[in-house]
Amino acid sequence: MTSLDLLRNDCVNSLNREPEDATEKELGYSVAMRHIIKLIDDKYSQMHKHEIVEAFKHGELPCLFVNLNAEEYYQETFKK
Repeated sequence: MTSLDLLRNDCVNSLNREPEDATEKELGYSVAMRHIIKLIDDKYSQMHKHEIVEAFKHGELPCLFVNLNAEEYYQETFKK
């Protein structure tokens, strides 16, 4: 597990434990944690997209996708 995974898990766990009567300060932390989670998820999405593009360049994906380019494959598969 990477340090980003650990950070994301810590944020999610903290949000799950947030009390219903959270103070404004605590709610501010929650918003910040949601932003961190989104940034991490976006980063992983970009990394995954890069891996797909590289796999297409090197012919490592099944021949089912020969009519698509890497961007089309990524959009069709992961952005539905």
